[in-house]
Amino acid sequence: MIFYLIALATFSTALNAQWGVAYKKELPVMLTPRMTSQIVTGYNKKIMALGGHTTGFALLNNAVAIDDTGSVWSYFNLADNRDNAGIVYLKDSTALLVGGMSSPLGVGQLATTERVYPHLLSSVAGPNMIHARTMANGVQLNDGRVLVAGCWYSDAAATQAELINLATNQSVATGNLNQPRAYPTMVATSDGNALLFGGWGTYGGEFSGKVEEYNFTTNQFTVLRDQLFADDPDFRVVTDFGDDMQHKTWLQGKKIFLARKFQNGTGWRLFTVDPVTKAFEVLPVYLPVADTVTGKVFTYLPPIVYEGWQVLLPRLWTDDQGLNHIDLMYGNPGSTTTFYKAASSATVTYWPYYSARAPYHNSNYESAIIFIGGNQTSNFDPVANAFVLVLDEFADVNDPSGSPASFTLEQNYPNPFNPSTVIRYALPVTGFARISVYNAVGELVKVLVSDEMPAGQHTVSFDATGLPSGLYLYRLETEGSALTRKMLLVK
Repeated sequence: MIFYLIALATFSTALNAQWGVAYKKELPVMLTPRMTSQIVTGYNKKIMALGGHTTGFALLNNAVAIDDTGSVWSYFNLADNRDNAGIVYLKDSTALLVGGMSSPLGVGQLATTERVYPHLLSSVAGPNMIHARTMANGVQLNDGRVLVAGCWYSDAAATQAELINLATNQSVATGNLNQPRAYPTMVATSDGNALLFGGWGTYGGEFSGKVEEYNFTTNQFTVLRDQLFADDPDFRVVTDFGDDMQHKTWLQGKKIFLARKFQNGTGWRLFTVDPVTKAFEVLPVYLPVADTVTGKVFTYLPPIVYEGWQVLLPRLWTDDQGLNHIDLMYGNPGSTTTFYKAASSATVTYWPYYSARAPYHNSNYESAIIFIGGNQTSNFDPVANAFVLVLDEFADVNDPSGSPASFTLEQNYPNPFNPSTVIRYALPVTGFARISVYNAVGELVKVLVSDEMPAGQHTVSFDATGLPSGLYLYRLETEGSALTRKMLLVK
């Protein structure tokens, strides 16, 4: 077995210059306030928030759905209450909800499951589990079985995982985990096994540091190491209600996660897990814990991968008037080290940490995240609001380092195109410039410009003959500056 860790002693790569803006698009108010819902996106672009609880901690046995027009909500009933349920995203584009609370405040738990069909806006009851579970998690293995682990309110369920066979509707117990966990993070590996790490201790105890591997041939868990990162024992992976585990796959099939330092200081890290090599790699991106001028403390939300190529990382903070702000960091396609921050932020009057979140697709091909629900101050006062946080990478914003706004990359014309299109760009000073084209998964397709270029307006043509239809990205890079746009090839 190959398993190794790349741990960086220093993080010298800070967030790069600010480009673009983040703005908020309000969606219609839902009929019922909700928080701690799970989320799933169908192949028809429908986004669904499943279960959760509403005002007064009343459990929800329904789901809401909205499409990329953002115009109207659809509603459908679930087979059971699904507050603090686990969710498993299946290879056939359905999802399996597992367990949840059977009574308010998490004292009772459910052993039921149900299969959600996002494209049909429906669900059906699934097999019962061996253990009743709240705050479980799961992953589908190569052989199609579903590995479920974790629980909040039972040491036995928190320590013993189980395998659900969806073909026979049967569940069998596995060997015990090496420590109890609630809501662990799980990654299926290419050899048929699974990695398990993170999660809380039962009853809100310490976050779990051990990294374990489930072996499907022995049906046992083995500790690979006692801490997430070799250089610091105090980091734990951040997963919570509403975190979108469906969209974690980034470059080269690696999964991307967020870790937080919970003891002996503060800190945040982004890291990837490779399902093939089982390597954990810390990205050399510095995530500040607070604003250097105001001292306002930042809370990062787990990353979401948009269209398989761009990492979106929301960040929350509260100003002196009690207004909550959402900043948006985003990753550069084709690079694990270049991250940018949108120059503006959105504001909300409630705390969206417990919102259900997922990528949102709109007609302008702008990257965006939908936030469904959330809460005011506690578990008992959820909100019925929803909004989309949109990243406009191409807004006319100055680089704080002094580059003028005349550094521009215009939308290609025509767009959509077939088979060729023209790209216009402007450079404020003479210098090296590179324009590259990537496909939707971040793979380099063609370099259009790579040379010393004079200041001023320029054009370059892109011929897509021989390439398949789909979304492509073109990126202009100079020393210290970069812009990216999207274009659509339709044949």
